[in-house]
Amino acid sequence: MNCGMLNKISKRKGTSPGAIHYLATAITIPGMTWGSEIWWTGATHIISQLTPAYHNIARCITGLPKWTAIPALLSEPSHASLESLLDRNSRKYGIKILLAEDDHPCKETLLWYMTAQSNGASKTGLQRIADLLKDIFANSWMEDTTHHHCEFLAQPHISAQGKAQEGSDHRIWVNTIPTGTIVLYTDGSKAEDGTTSSAWHCIQIEDGHTLLFQGQCQIGHEADIEDGEIHAIQEGLHELRRRQTDPTQTYLCVDNQNALRSLSGGPTSG
Repeated sequence: MNCGMLNKISKRKGTSPGAIHYLATAITIPGMTWGSEIWWTGATHIISQLTPAYHNIARCITGLPKWTAIPALLSEPSHASLESLLDRNSRKYGIKILLAEDDHPCKETLLWYMTAQSNGASKTGLQRIADLLKDIFANSWMEDTTHHHCEFLAQPHISAQGKAQEGSDHRIWVNTIPTGTIVLYTDGSKAEDGTTSSAWHCIQIEDGHTLLFQGQCQIGHEADIEDGEIHAIQEGLHELRRRQTDPTQTYLCVDNQNALRSLSGGPTSG
């Protein structure tokens, strides 16, 4: 569904803004940005070509006139700027590469770009994605991968049991893991008003469970629960790296199976 079709539907009598918002975020915008991980280079001419259509989508949702200020136009349907949206897609693609099998054709190259010194030149492709991912990881890890090597789990364990049984099994498992192990819990949720939130909670197994840090934030109405979970993972790992914790085994506990499948490159449901 292109912007022209969305505009026609938005003008039909009885069509609700909520329905237009759903069509825009589920079909039109994903179609417009399809494959952006490959063609988005940060170039101004790309943004200038796509921006009019992106702003027109926001007007279809809100019904606001053409002279509305752009910040107000995008904030009403909880849309990020087009540049931020495209950068987000590139970061998600980069994370999927890092979580892929070791024989992925792009993984070794991406890791090399992430640890290489920047020469200030304009970058495209994996070089640009590597620069975007550097914001997530601490500089000390990027500069010394020999002593702070990180191995990403290629295929995460996804439980097929019910939540009650999972909770019981998890409590038993936590009491069996070695002292010094770090466990990071994440959660994405959506409130009644449609606001999506992210939360993270990190402990270290010692004589009991020592709280290392915790946090939460809101990421707007446009994001779904899976996005909230993935953002919580990003924030938790970023904080863990920032604290320069001594190298140890770290477990990431996620209660959203779609988020795990998305990060591991598998199909999602729903």
